Amino acid sequence: QETCRQYVLCNCILEQKPGYRESEVALLCSSKRKLYVLLIDGTCDGSGTSLRLMGCHRIEDVREVLVGLGLQVVRVYVEKGAAYLFITRSIEKSRQLLCILDFFDSCAIKDNCSLRRFRLICLRAIYVEVQK
Repeated sequence: QETCRQYVLCNCILEQKPGYRESEVALLCSSKRKLYVLLIDGTCDGSGTSLRLMGCHRIEDVREVLVGLGLQVVRVYVEKGAAYLFITRSIEKSRQLLCILDFFDSCAIKDNCSLRRFRLICLRAIYVEVQK
């Protein structure tokens, strides 16, 4: 049986025609070491909140993690071409996200994954589009 081990709530930049949109997501790490990315959809009709599965990946399949804007933005690249741009707006949420990805586990050395920083210039076009 699979259970939730850890989770964090943050925002994610989603590409939608004709541009980009910032939406709330939940990142969940399961007891089977799977990373679930769930879109939180709060409806205005009073029916409550629904979750939609955006992606499910093995933690081991994370290939590259980039952090920027003072640890408030985290870009995650996963094997098979999936990529996510998470906006945490806090160092603590970014730390939680990195813990979910096992980057603070001193016993687990990740040979197949890199952690780097990136600059806002990489995000400028997306950020401007979301602010419109």
